Amino acid sequence: MSDQEPVTRQVAVAVILRAGRVLVQTRAGGGPWNGYWEFPGGGVEAGESGAQAARRECLEEVGLAVEVIESIECQSWHDKERAVAVEFFLCSADGDDEARPLLGQQLSWVGADELSTWTFLPANASVLAWLVALLNDGSRQP
Repeated sequence: MSDQEPVTRQVAVAVILRAGRVLVQTRAGGGPWNGYWEFPGGGVEAGESGAQAARRECLEEVGLAVEVIESIECQSWHDKERAVAVEFFLCSADGDDEARPLLGQQLSWVGADELSTWTFLPANASVLAWLVALLNDGSRQP
């Protein structure tokens, strides 16, 4: 094993709001977090901004065209094998489009009162707290 720091993988996550609810999905593909709930998102490709990646990932994972409203939060962590930098984006989706599970994941639109009953990835904790406050304050929702 090398003593060098691992290369940081950039990840963009879309927190999509519609009518006071947020879109969540199960994590697919096996691994230790399989079956946990998360927001759509994935790796940022070369030459792509985080916001562009969030939009692309929404189309690829759930078939939704979204508008990125703002960056919510950035988080970074690393261990001996990997380093990850995640940026969460608040997004809105056109009310006419339906989300579809394009990767075999489960999807659900949930309200603030439901978020605490689902098992999310640990990295989502602070964004979930922020999101519950936002959803409970209807004056600031997109």
